[in-house]
Amino acid sequence: MLYVLYGHQFWARKKLRELLEKARERESALFKLSSASFVPLAGYFSADLFGKKVVLVGEYLLENPEYERELTELAGRLAASDNIVFLLEEGLAQDWEERFRDAGAKLEKFKNLPEEKFFSWARDEALKFGLALSAAELKVLAEEFDFDPWTIAAKLERMSLEKIKISGKNFFSEPNYFQTGADESGKNKNLREKLFLRAELFPVCRPGLRTAEIRSVETSSRIRQTGAGRGRGLLEALVEN
Repeated sequence: MLYVLYGHQFWARKKLRELLEKARERESALFKLSSASFVPLAGYFSADLFGKKVVLVGEYLLENPEYERELTELAGRLAASDNIVFLLEEGLAQDWEERFRDAGAKLEKFKNLPEEKFFSWARDEALKFGLALSAAELKVLAEEFDFDPWTIAAKLERMSLEKIKISGKNFFSEPNYFQTGADESGKNKNLREKLFLRAELFPVCRPGLRTAEIRSVETSSRIRQTGAGRGRGLLEALVEN
């Protein structure tokens, strides 16, 4: 079988991790290839290796012309095999989409989640770290980091390590700055609440400033998505373990 996962790398890798976990449950022999060097794919599929089915993960192989040539020749054979090949790509040209489909491969293109599903994911991710965020807090967090799941996941982990526990009414410490006068307009009150929520979520900053903390998280996000840091460390750990 041949699976091609491409598009938004956070969600593509999330899906890949889920598929790899299932493969590990079957005690398959797991291997990883990257575009950095060329090791012929055909050698992994001459027979079952060590009496096990082979699961092969290829990252960005189409960036290597030698793999392009081999995949052109072998796509149909890989798709028909009892062994499993996962190809992870950032993007896929239309001619490759057609070539893989014609070969019988299973393609899945990933985009960032729509807002409702994104908040659902963020809420579940926060709970994994022991953080119970309200809808308003999730909205501030998502907007602060432009709905970037890499950065938001890193921020939630950091908050957990720093033991910042957020939950509903206990989120705000005294004094309660939202007890404003009755004459305050609803619009101004909502704006003030949003600003204070941001200040609580990002304690070293004040609204309107980009702090060292935020920059460090944004840098982490860029490292995960580009070059040698495209989230490969986690995948390598899964494969090696």
